[in-house]
Amino acid sequence: MREEESKSRKRQKPDEAIAAAQTNGRPTWSGTISFGLVSIPVNLFPATRDSRIALRTLGPEGEPLKRDFYAPDTGHDLEEAETVRGFETDGKVVTVTEEELERLAPEKSRDINLRVFVARSEISPMYFERAYILTPADKSGKAYRLLAEIMEYSQRVGIATFVMRGKEYLVAILARGGILRAETMRFSDEVRSPSDLDAAFEAVAVARPSTLITLPDGMLLANRTRIVEFTKRSQLPALFPDREFAEAGGLMAYGPSLAANFRGAATYVDKILKGTKPADLPVEQPTKFELVINLKTARALGLTIPQSVLLRADQLIE
Repeated sequence: MREEESKSRKRQKPDEAIAAAQTNGRPTWSGTISFGLVSIPVNLFPATRDSRIALRTLGPEGEPLKRDFYAPDTGHDLEEAETVRGFETDGKVVTVTEEELERLAPEKSRDINLRVFVARSEISPMYFERAYILTPADKSGKAYRLLAEIMEYSQRVGIATFVMRGKEYLVAILARGGILRAETMRFSDEVRSPSDLDAAFEAVAVARPSTLITLPDGMLLANRTRIVEFTKRSQLPALFPDREFAEAGGLMAYGPSLAANFRGAATYVDKILKGTKPADLPVEQPTKFELVINLKTARALGLTIPQSVLLRADQLIE
């Protein structure tokens, strides 16, 4: 009984969470959430704290430096006022004027208009970009709590676009524990999909490298069978970052143990649930790395793995 009481004291109430968010200073954005004929004034606060220290490039004695602009094609030194902005397309540089940029800027708005509601399970976490907390403003607490309660009960997420600091964002509005949370999201063309692999395969086929090395990536891991089959068809030795690639028929995998990482994450969750502040937990690097070699694939590629490498392997797949 005492343990349950202790847990309930540690669990933050909605009003306490809202007050904690508002202690972060001025809101990042203020406006209204609207759906149908209802508009609820809200303030937007970052849900995370940025503990990074901004470093500057200085002289050897700590003196501040000035940036100079130089055009190597013409040999001219330029002042910042003489520079323009532009982009490159099809090998040509196109300059853009300030007037053109202003016309392209999204129309200013102070409204998050929830026009679409979807189930939480329909949104992949890879679309989420940055988390914010929405707090009620201008005595809108009652309407705010009613919306949060309805959304949490129905397990629905509101999708909208809004403009913040001159940029248009896609945003998902979620509710949990009586609190409305906003997650800015990536647009669909910003997220890589399995269809992008075809272009990557074509590029590799044209380049004809002697070996292939892939970096850790969730999308690649999910499509490991396609990637491994491509390396087999291309007779291309490949080194992968996760043992699952070697188990799927890839030649070799070397990287941190995902199982060990998940066990380490579980200990973090346990400490946080017992009251430890996340900011007080140290950042840990992986300590267990695995080398997995698929000998069957090596034979198919006509490769002989040195005995010294075989002895270092954590697992040999026959």
